[in-house]
Amino acid sequence: MKRTRELTPLAFIAFLLVSSCSSTPGRQGQAGLTSPETKATLATTSASLPEQEDLTNAAKLYAKIVTPVNCSIDAYRAIEQRYSLGNNQVDMSGLPEFVASFAERASLRQTAIEHLVRATWPEKVRGDLDSLALFWAGVQKSEVAVSKSTDIGTWNASASVYSQLLAAPDAGVSKIIRIKLNLPEFSATDCQ
Repeated sequence: MKRTRELTPLAFIAFLLVSSCSSTPGRQGQAGLTSPETKATLATTSASLPEQEDLTNAAKLYAKIVTPVNCSIDAYRAIEQRYSLGNNQVDMSGLPEFVASFAERASLRQTAIEHLVRATWPEKVRGDLDSLALFWAGVQKSEVAVSKSTDIGTWNASASVYSQLLAAPDAGVSKIIRIKLNLPEFSATDCQ
């Protein structure tokens, strides 16, 4: 005598689930999700999503930190343009405005350095941001010196040191950071 058993609805659903998990050529079921290639893709995807999110957040934070300094530089250029005599010469009657602009920038840069150092950055940009903070610390010290200029002589001496600092190879690290964070170059429209 042949024994038969009636499939209950729950047993039938279990049967369907088990049979759909088998892998046959041309058909991908659950087994396709456990292949080495799929596991690698899932691992990469799950690792890159938080990393990309971290970089996006880092980009926003970086822009928020450095934009006031960049806007201050832009404002100084406008002041310098007003007093321009051409041929890289400026009317030194603008010295009080030049000095005030450098004092403001030194203060803004000091705040930015503190934020750069205290923030937690993704590994991809951490070293570059440490380098930027170190470079900016030197620039900020020079800006303080320029801001204390009292005459053309002290202005020329301190401004010369400042200009040399900005010509240093480290000056390009902010561009590298912007590339890694997928940020465009700074623009005066960022100040509005």
